[in-house]
Amino acid sequence: MNEIREQDIRALVERIVGLGVDAAAGCEKNGWMEVPTEISARHVHLTEQAVETLFGPGAALHPKRDLSQPGQFLCEERVRLIGPKGVMENIAVLGPVRSAVQVELSLTDARTLGVKAPIRQSGDLSGAGDVYIIGPCGMLNATGSVIAAKAHVHMTPENAKQYGVQDGQTVQLRLQTDRPITLGDVVVRVSEKFALAAHIDFDEANAAHFTGKEPCAICCAGVSAQPAAPAPVKQEKPSCQTPAVPAANGKKQLITEAEAVRMVAAGLSMPEGPNIIVTPLAKDAFLHAKAK
Repeated sequence: MNEIREQDIRALVERIVGLGVDAAAGCEKNGWMEVPTEISARHVHLTEQAVETLFGPGAALHPKRDLSQPGQFLCEERVRLIGPKGVMENIAVLGPVRSAVQVELSLTDARTLGVKAPIRQSGDLSGAGDVYIIGPCGMLNATGSVIAAKAHVHMTPENAKQYGVQDGQTVQLRLQTDRPITLGDVVVRVSEKFALAAHIDFDEANAAHFTGKEPCAICCAGVSAQPAAPAPVKQEKPSCQTPAVPAANGKKQLITEAEAVRMVAAGLSMPEGPNIIVTPLAKDAFLHAKAK
């Protein structure tokens, strides 16, 4: 009986191992390969002049710990960010110094501060937003510095060969969590100075319930692997500019941000009247649409 059980166990183990090999082969065949993935929190990059403005004449950045990318480090120094709608304390400073000040936020962070944060690759500050940076010794009006970093994958040339991708190519990144999400338009960045790692922000991580420990994989087929976007539905604009939900019987009507977005999509302008209350975020939605 013991001999039969041992044979059965051996056969079961061999079957499980075989299934694992088949699954791995299928994954690579379909263009998916695992990649280490990290969450990038809000932080700032500073110039030498900015360091002296914020921390005093002759000041320098003091490394606290190394980051995954060679030569990059978290600093002992911290700063405060101030925007039109809010303040954020204890913001990380990353070193070494750069040629331009760059503030990297999630879109939620940007909304909290009330600042513009276009989605850009690191180093691309075209259309970047403005924010005030406060240090213990001074304040910096960091105009054209705020971006939301585009999800990306750092690779060495050897990594790029292994994954079959090129610098600047876009791939998909699958976060294999209990709430799995696949991110599209993830940029591959290749350099001898890099180490293999994908970087996403906290908005993207929270959407997938990703803690930094779950396995992730990129689809090496690139943008061609992304599903085609559905054709846009053309909406007819109404002939009059009336509120989507008019106030009735003299009662107060509250226009929320969600209602404002629906009205903007329908081509309606911001309603006015003694019985209409428009929330600040709803007003922003109307003003943003008008600016376009």
